[in-house]
Amino acid sequence: YCVHREDLKRIAPLWLEITKQVRKNPHRYWHLDGDPSSVAQDLDTGDAYARRGHAPFISEMYGYAFAAAEAGVTHEFHPQVMLYAGQQPSIALPEPALLHYGLWCSAYAPGSPQPYMFNKLSYAGSHPGGFDPHHCDHYLPAPPEPSLLIEVDHLNRDELSAAL
Repeated sequence: YCVHREDLKRIAPLWLEITKQVRKNPHRYWHLDGDPSSVAQDLDTGDAYARRGHAPFISEMYGYAFAAAEAGVTHEFHPQVMLYAGQQPSIALPEPALLHYGLWCSAYAPGSPQPYMFNKLSYAGSHPGGFDPHHCDHYLPAPPEPSLLIEVDHLNRDELSAAL
């Protein structure tokens, strides 16, 4: 996913506020006994990781979607850009540049019977091993130093993207 910085400037403040509201108001999508302001019945959050009565694991994605809509930012779907963990790439399309790691990703190291697993929360050390892209060269190539990217002429500085 790529976003123009001017669009991100419009979306970011709304994104944060709406994400906070999604996380702080589980009664808006869960029926909570004893809470007269809660919905009459549970709503499907579309989140396989959500625990009833708790904020969805993907709260920030809901926050982004609603913020972008409120800011009037439209999107185009390009299936060749991103791949979900575990999804097979299409042989008819170019190799995707982005890996969506909101779901569990597995990386096998040569000679290791167990995969290294990570997701979007792993960076915080909330899972055994944590995920630090600067110290996992046996799983992924080392990421470029940000200071080096500023000097590269062929990058469009108005777009933000990450590629593996």
